[in-house]
Amino acid sequence: MNAPFPGAAALASYIRTGNREDRIAYRNLPDKERAVYGELVDRVYERAIDRYFAKNLDKGRVDRLIVRIARRHPEYGGSVKRLLRSLVEGEERRRELAPLQLLTAQHLVIQAVSERHLELQQNAEQLVDDVARDLRWMLEAPPETPAIRATASVPVSPAVPAAPVATAAPQPVSAPPVSAPPVSAPPSVPQTTEPAAPKPKTTAPKAAKPSPAAPAVAAAEPAAPVRRPEPAVVPKPKAEPKQDEEKKESDPSDFKVPDSYEDQLKEGKDFLVKIPDGPNKDMAEKVLATAPSREDIEKLQARAAEGRALLASIQESRFEGRAADGAVRVVVDATGEIRKLELDPTAARLGNRELAAAIGAALAEAEEQRSENDAKILERGKSLGGRTGSSSDAAGAQQESEETAMLRKIEEFVEKHENDRFSSTSDTDMCRAAVNQRGFLVDLVFLTANVLKTSEREEVSADVIRTITAARSKANGAISAMTMEILGANG
Repeated sequence: MNAPFPGAAALASYIRTGNREDRIAYRNLPDKERAVYGELVDRVYERAIDRYFAKNLDKGRVDRLIVRIARRHPEYGGSVKRLLRSLVEGEERRRELAPLQLLTAQHLVIQAVSERHLELQQNAEQLVDDVARDLRWMLEAPPETPAIRATASVPVSPAVPAAPVATAAPQPVSAPPVSAPPVSAPPSVPQTTEPAAPKPKTTAPKAAKPSPAAPAVAAAEPAAPVRRPEPAVVPKPKAEPKQDEEKKESDPSDFKVPDSYEDQLKEGKDFLVKIPDGPNKDMAEKVLATAPSREDIEKLQARAAEGRALLASIQESRFEGRAADGAVRVVVDATGEIRKLELDPTAARLGNRELAAAIGAALAEAEEQRSENDAKILERGKSLGGRTGSSSDAAGAQQESEETAMLRKIEEFVEKHENDRFSSTSDTDMCRAAVNQRGFLVDLVFLTANVLKTSEREEVSADVIRTITAARSKANGAISAMTMEILGANG
C-alpha cells in the first residue's frame, strides 16, 4: 500500500474550501517532498487552465480571470498577472516569478477556477490523486543510477567465464539521462553491450571479487527494471532567498519592542548636537520627533492582531438560505458569491417556474443573513479605526477622507442606477439570469422544458451559478468603469 502523497490531502482540501492553512501546509514538508509537491501543483494547475479556457484562450478572458483573483487577493495580484499572462505572452512572463511566488499564484488560480467549475471542487480528491499517481516515481526513484545500484547489490561469481570480446568495433552502452554519470568500464576493457574479457593480472588478490566484466554485465542487465520517465524540472524553494510572500504573510505583531527602545531614542536625540546643521540633521530631527512611543506600538500591534482575526472570520463566513421545504439550498460567502446550490431529489417535483422562484427565495434569504453580518462587521471594524495621536495621523486622515469620498460616489452611482438590469444566458442555453446594479437576482428563467427531468441536478446547479455570476460581473463592470472615470478625472 502506497504512503500518502506529500501535500495531496491539503491541496485537495484547498481546492474545495480555499482555506489558507491548506494552501501553505506544504511549507512543513521536507525539502525533497516540497519540491515534488511543487510538481504536483504545476500539473493540477495545467488541468485547471485546460478546463477553464478549453479552446477559447484569449487575452480578454485571461485578464478577466486576473482581475477576479486580484480583487480577492490584491497582495498577490502581480504574481497572478505574470503567471496568467504567460499563457498569451509567452513563458518569459512566468520566468519572472520566483518558485515560491509561482507556487502561490498557481494555488490561487486553481482555487478560482474550481469555484467556476464546481466539478473540480466536488472531485478534488480524485483530481489530485490522479496527478499524484503519475508523480509517485519521483518519491521512489533512488538518487544513484541503476548501474551503480546493480554493481553494489548483485555480485558476480568469479567462476563465471567471461565471453570473448567481439571483433567488431565496440559500441558504447547507451543509457537514459540520469542524475549520476554512468559507470565506466576499467581502462583495459572496452565498454560494449557484451561482457568483455579482462586482461590477465599478475597479482590477483586472494579474496573473491566480482570479475572486471561485472560492471558491464550489471549495466547491460540491471537486477530490476527501474522506471525512468523524462526528468521533470522541479522548483527548489530551499535554494532561493525568502520571497515577498513570506514577508507579506508574516505576522506584523510578532516582534517585540526592545527593552532599550527608549534609551536608543534618547541616544539618538543626544547625538543630534554632533550633526552639522543641514538637511540631514533636519531629517533626523523629524524622524526622532515622530517616533511612536512603546505604548503606541503595543496598541497598534493589538489592533493589527484583532484586524487579522476579523479578516479571517470574514473569509470563512458562509450564509445559507433554503426554500421549497428544503428542496433548494443556497450558500454564499461574505462577498455574496454563490458557493453552493444544492437541489434535493425532491426538487424534481418542481416545474421550471417553481424551481426558479425557489432558487431566488433561497438566495434572498442567504443574502439577508449576509447583510446582517455585514452590519456587525462594520461596527466591529469601526472599533479598530482609532488613531494613536501621532503626527502621522494627518496623512492617514487625508487618505481616509479620499477613500470615503470615493465610496460615497460609488454609492450615489449605485442608487442612481439601482434599477438597471444586467442579464446573462448560460453557454448551454439552459437558463437566463438578470441582476440589478447591486448584484441581487431579479429574474431567473429556465429555457429548457422540464429542466430537472432532462438534466442532472448537479448540471442545473452549476449552470445557474455560472449564469448568475456572469450577470453580476457585468454589473460590477459598470461600477469599475465609473470608478476608473473618476480616478482619471482626478489625475
